[in-house]
Amino acid sequence: MRIVASIVLAGSIGVAPVLGADTGSVCVHQYAPGRECTGNEVRIARIAPVSLVEDCASGDPGTAQAVFRVWVSAGAASQYDIGLFVALDGGSALSGANCLHDYLEPPLETSPAYGDVDGNGRPDLSSGPWWNGEPFDPVDDCGDLEGGTDAIKTLISVRFACADSNLDGIVDFSTCSSWSAGTTSHCTSLGGAVPGGNPRCGCNVVETGVPMPGAAVASGRVAGLTVARDGSGGLLLSWAASCTATDDDYAVYEGTLGDFTSHASVLCSTGGATSATVQPGPGDRYYLVVPRSSQREGSYGTSGAGAERPPATNACVPQLAQGCS
Repeated sequence: MRIVASIVLAGSIGVAPVLGADTGSVCVHQYAPGRECTGNEVRIARIAPVSLVEDCASGDPGTAQAVFRVWVSAGAASQYDIGLFVALDGGSALSGANCLHDYLEPPLETSPAYGDVDGNGRPDLSSGPWWNGEPFDPVDDCGDLEGGTDAIKTLISVRFACADSNLDGIVDFSTCSSWSAGTTSHCTSLGGAVPGGNPRCGCNVVETGVPMPGAAVASGRVAGLTVARDGSGGLLLSWAASCTATDDDYAVYEGTLGDFTSHASVLCSTGGATSATVQPGPGDRYYLVVPRSSQREGSYGTSGAGAERPPATNACVPQLAQGCS
């Protein structure tokens, strides 16, 4: 078994934009005035930041900017031509005035390879290609959802209102999803991924994990990560303290060597210690140590090409990284 210890360096996350999404006056009622959205066969189950470009405590008052990842879940039955609506102004994704409208865009595959990247026991497709449940319709380019599966999609960077409808201290979004129950609709682009009737869309409020304005401070980086066997089959990881004084804890992530976006959390806290013992998974593994506070985590380090590694899908807290001199 080979073990790679990665030194974590500071920097910013670069996420490629997803083509096809739209923002502005593109909430549900802009496409379907009066629609009530009474269905629940598809829902946006989770939203989490990939990169928090600007938090609620800084920059433009009352707003922030981030790249989010969304989890779209289907019930027992397969649904088709999935549309996604997220309110960006603190209002309603159903009847509001400023939304993100997105869909499961090409490429599509009739037999995509499912995984379970978030470990929740449900088959999922992460970042596509999405399922094509209508291969007999060559003009239909809107992705579908097989029953009992999730689609995990990274959205474009958006500016959003720092709104907290349930007053729990975390920004939340009004969201809606739309779908077709059968395969007779012809959805050729984003404009076709809209609800065709009240039972063909559903809305809910989803927490984002982004704290409301407060004392949130960006986290930094660690250096000098080393790995040693502890004599009982475990691995002892040791590293230098974070370069940011407000970081008071550390998270440890493990991934499969060769797939450097596969890292997932194995420890969300070391109790502030700069060492930890972990039991390695099977095969060739790599490890990342990320400094954190109660609200933010820092850099995952850089690749050999100097690019920042992306946060884990199951990140312990949202990322807000800063450099250190």
